[in-house]
Amino acid sequence: MPKPPQLVYLLTLVLLFVLSACINSSDRFEKYPTRKAPQPISPLLGSEEANRPVVDAPLPVGSTQSRLRAPEYEDPASVPPWARPVAPQGSYNSYLSPDGRYFVYLARYPGTFLSSLYSVPLAGGAPVLLSSSDVDGDIFYPTITADSTHVIYYGSSRKGLYSVSITGTVHLTLTSHSIYEMVVSADSEWVVYLGEGTDGKSALHSIPVRGGDPIRLSGEAMQSSRFQIVPDSRTVVFATVRQDGFEQVIDLHSVPIDGGEIAHLNVGSRLPLDSTFLVTSDGKSVIYGNLYIIPVGGGVPRQLSPFAHEGSVAFNSSNPPQISPDGSRVLFLAGDRDDRNRALFSVPLAGGETLQLNGLLGDGEDVISFSFGPDGQSVLYEQGLSYQEPPYPVYRVDIAGGTPFPLPAWKWVRFSPDGRWYVYAMPSEGLGSDIYSLPVSGESTPIQLNSSVPVNSGVESAWVNPDSQSVIYATSRDAGGGMPLINGLYRVPIEGGEAIEVTGVDGQDRIYSSFFFGRDSQTFFASMDYDGNGSPAYYMYTLAPSPAPQ
Repeated sequence: MPKPPQLVYLLTLVLLFVLSACINSSDRFEKYPTRKAPQPISPLLGSEEANRPVVDAPLPVGSTQSRLRAPEYEDPASVPPWARPVAPQGSYNSYLSPDGRYFVYLARYPGTFLSSLYSVPLAGGAPVLLSSSDVDGDIFYPTITADSTHVIYYGSSRKGLYSVSITGTVHLTLTSHSIYEMVVSADSEWVVYLGEGTDGKSALHSIPVRGGDPIRLSGEAMQSSRFQIVPDSRTVVFATVRQDGFEQVIDLHSVPIDGGEIAHLNVGSRLPLDSTFLVTSDGKSVIYGNLYIIPVGGGVPRQLSPFAHEGSVAFNSSNPPQISPDGSRVLFLAGDRDDRNRALFSVPLAGGETLQLNGLLGDGEDVISFSFGPDGQSVLYEQGLSYQEPPYPVYRVDIAGGTPFPLPAWKWVRFSPDGRWYVYAMPSEGLGSDIYSLPVSGESTPIQLNSSVPVNSGVESAWVNPDSQSVIYATSRDAGGGMPLINGLYRVPIEGGEAIEVTGVDGQDRIYSSFFFGRDSQTFFASMDYDGNGSPAYYMYTLAPSPAPQ
């Protein structure tokens, strides 16, 4: 029996509708549409660019993902108005350019392990995509050149060394071979890297930041393990490993950064595998082994101090010597022939009397570690029984010798950049520490700085503002299972006074460990989770002249 014409017509329309839906669905999964994401808060960007939507980054080359969501900013409703977003959720490995104009960071695409490299101008403008990875975590160690013009990075599975202008306008592939380590020169002109050459063999190479042919610096038989560019950016000092009987030992060499003759520096000295070396601040000499010093281009070495004898372990990777900031003296640890009762010594770089800086060592005591004060003329050191758990007693002494001054510090101590104050931690009755400030002269009563710590919280750490006028400290509380949860950043005058919480957190927010000051001493950057979803974003805070948050 024939079907009515109306029924055939209706069935035809239904069939066409189903086919059309299938075609549209197929197109939807084949294309990569632009997607609007939450915008950063406009006060940071301060330009018309801030009102443009953040869109998906270009799809990484070779990715099997059908679509990628752009990195997202936190819910603006959860963020206080003075917190200025500079990087979205999931950002990590962040850097401030040396000129303080750009914030560079890696951001993860939500739901993946793929990353993208961005820069954002802090004076105004939208984030600029510099690069995207095509495999998990393939952008390694982005380094901003000292002149703040380029970002250098390398990959793993993708291989290669890359140079991109910080504005994203120029992108160069410097080499397409495997890279293992790299260093950028202080003049921003060269990259020195350990990696494969055209022959597939690992060696030390140099290449101009703005592109050119790689220059092989080490010979084929050399297995480079450590390298450093001297301050004038003209020479590279590097270590190689060789087999000496049943042991591996280190040899030191130097070579011009643009290639040339290799000089062997430690002729006649046998250096253990964990040996390190120092290049003097003027770039003219190298210090190695039991405090031998030699011109960077090679020559006859001389020993700086007879106290750095064989068996003293004067120059290893755990407690290496240090050159004073003014370049005048070398400080080092050395013990007796059995490496016991290790003491702290100071010797002029130009040669002269060796001084012991620490006080008397008790039975079984050592100087555990040391560091220079900001004035470069004083040093802090820890002294105690090395086989016991820290903390150890802390002392301050001039690098030219004198009577050590004991500090009432526990766990850590910070000098103010102007050298007039130090800030130190003492155990608190509750969680964490209490922090105090005290003039370096010691002629005062210690001032407690953390009187405003929330209930059931303690101080986790503290930083002195670069202008030496204030201290910012982080508080923490027990998040369960003995894990501390950083839950507040407070600013307090270094001379004492009222502490003000500057990040605007509440009980559910979390502050992550990344924290650093800007160049002007009035801004700082912190990794924060305001909306409580476990994915932090980076924010910039202005300490002045903005009114203090309530």
